[in-house]
Amino acid sequence: MDTLEVLVVDDDTADRKLVRRYLSSAFPEATLHEADDEDSALACPAPRLDAILLDYLLPGCTGLELLPDLRQKYPGAACIMLTGQGDEVVAKSAIKHGACDYIPKRSLTVSALQRMIERGLELAEMQAKLDDQRRELEVFADVLVHDLKAPIRAVNFLTSELAEDLAAGDHGSIDQTLALLRRSAMQMRALVDSLATHIRIDREVEFETASLREIVTNAMFALNRDITETQADIRLHFEDRPLHCCVPQLSQLLQNVISNAIKYRADRRPEIRITAELVEEGWLRIAVSDNGIGIDRQYVDRIFEPFKRAPSTDDIAGSGLGLATCRKIADRHEGTIWCQSEPGVGTTVFLDIPHREASEGAAMPTKPLSNISDARLTASN
Repeated sequence: MDTLEVLVVDDDTADRKLVRRYLSSAFPEATLHEADDEDSALACPAPRLDAILLDYLLPGCTGLELLPDLRQKYPGAACIMLTGQGDEVVAKSAIKHGACDYIPKRSLTVSALQRMIERGLELAEMQAKLDDQRRELEVFADVLVHDLKAPIRAVNFLTSELAEDLAAGDHGSIDQTLALLRRSAMQMRALVDSLATHIRIDREVEFETASLREIVTNAMFALNRDITETQADIRLHFEDRPLHCCVPQLSQLLQNVISNAIKYRADRRPEIRITAELVEEGWLRIAVSDNGIGIDRQYVDRIFEPFKRAPSTDDIAGSGLGLATCRKIADRHEGTIWCQSEPGVGTTVFLDIPHREASEGAAMPTKPLSNISDARLTASN
């Protein structure tokens, strides 16, 4: 976990000093930000906060009035209301306005503060998961309402056409209509499969130690047909190393990225380079570069959002979920994914993930590259 970031909002200097002392005892590595009124609280420079300790009575406003604005600025923070005296009405109002806990200042101790913050962090994490699930349901509903309409309309139209062709005995048209029906069915299946994969990423998974080359090989093996058909030139430029990860998910991430590099290749043979290097202590950067059509700069961030695609790719089949799934997998691994691109030149997708060396003497499973011998592959360490 990153350093704990806490904001205390209290106009009483002695009370802030008390919180500072208790916090340093409960969480020695924590960073404390202090504010004495509404303006200084909202001007807090911290990009994120894990917890907010908010006094009920402040100059010019109450903590209840300030709470919604603080929650809007720091939606992931656990908010705890403090007051000079116990009041059940204030406590109920604080919880109703989004606070996760409430305590009279006279009851505040090191253990109480530690317990409230730890519980608040757990509740905030649970709320974040619930919010993510709610957004996923909204995405799913949007797909059912919007994206499935076109193939369903096509199936409805084609079945009517098929009935007419059968009645007329037009066997040539029947074959053509059946082919179009199969195409619409495959389109719906691909969309549903993409949704299922995107949603399954949220399930609990087991992490294990695996070889980076094994993970890359898994991804390429799944794309063996596409690699062979396009004669893709894929080169690996990295020293093999162990990773602590969910192997199927990380392989899926690389599969999606490599698949995009092949799919959006323009009219030339795909050239794909996969590198990996330690960029700083404890972090590994994996990069997948291609010579494809590229992405305009204004769209490079949007492509990792569900169903967001660059306009230049609209005529190429795809669900718009592949890179959104990659972002979810990166998040599950406490990592970051982003890209750099130049239209007409190509795209590089970067993945930064924590890197923990395997324990000394531990075996590192490796799958030989001969498993994908049909692909056009050149590997160099």
